[in-house]
Amino acid sequence: MAILTVLFGVAVSLQSAVNARLRSFVQSPFLTSLLSFAIGTVALLVLTAWRGELGLLSPSALVQLPLWTFAGGLLGLTFLTVNIVLFKKIGGVQTAVLPILGQLVMGALIDQFGWIYAPVSEMTASKAIGLLLVVCGVIVVTDLAFAAMKAKSDAPFIWKVVGVVAGMMSAVQATVNGHLGSILSSAVTAATISFLVGTLLLIVLVFVTKAPFANVRVALQAGPRYVWMWTGGLLGAFYVFGMAFAVPEIGAGQVIVFALFGQLLSSAIIEHFGLLGATKKRMTWQKVCALVVMLVGVMLVKL
Repeated sequence: MAILTVLFGVAVSLQSAVNARLRSFVQSPFLTSLLSFAIGTVALLVLTAWRGELGLLSPSALVQLPLWTFAGGLLGLTFLTVNIVLFKKIGGVQTAVLPILGQLVMGALIDQFGWIYAPVSEMTASKAIGLLLVVCGVIVVTDLAFAAMKAKSDAPFIWKVVGVVAGMMSAVQATVNGHLGSILSSAVTAATISFLVGTLLLIVLVFVTKAPFANVRVALQAGPRYVWMWTGGLLGAFYVFGMAFAVPEIGAGQVIVFALFGQLLSSAIIEHFGLLGATKKRMTWQKVCALVVMLVGVMLVKL
């Protein structure tokens, strides 16, 4: 089960790389997100039907839900679109690491104050030490300490802040979807609703921004060599299903730790070897040690 849970984290980093390649063909980040969300939505609808839970998606059932519980779709599409942009701007490792920092910070705040109907879990010494270790790891991995010394432009630092904020939104999304899952007694159906909302909003954004639909044909004509760039939505659906499946088996704490480990490790490998079209950046021992420190910090916070 531990190895399987690590693969769920691997799916997250692979999704970022895959969607970044798809964007290189279709150009528009919104159109890229729409294609990914649509494919993931279809996959989740099939899974929901297989579980015999399509009745939870009926109009009569949906209108009974609090309106704010549909916010997960908006937060999810924002997080995915930002990740697509960040992958090209700051690389795979930082795209994975910075949102993790945001997730941990916002997660700690949600636990501390019991926001969005989350159970209260006050800050402890181990959690504080864990967060400190994660922050130190992020500083080393992303070179934040040297951002002020770069005279050319502060754009790289701005993109790193965006990555942290995106992670905070992801933590809020998880909490919203978690509460929605509690209402429906189905985490998978909650994820399906989130994907459906995201897809509908992206359709509007694509038309408002006049995204170049003609480029989709260019992507389709790329041939079998690039068939893998259409798997981003499936990877997202795999992650959502995997988390719903694994948490009841081994607990949320261990699932998060193993998934984050898989995400960090696979992101480092992708960037080190320049896989899936990523910019090739060899890892230094300094950054490897920082990733290990971050993993220890995550374990202290979550376990």
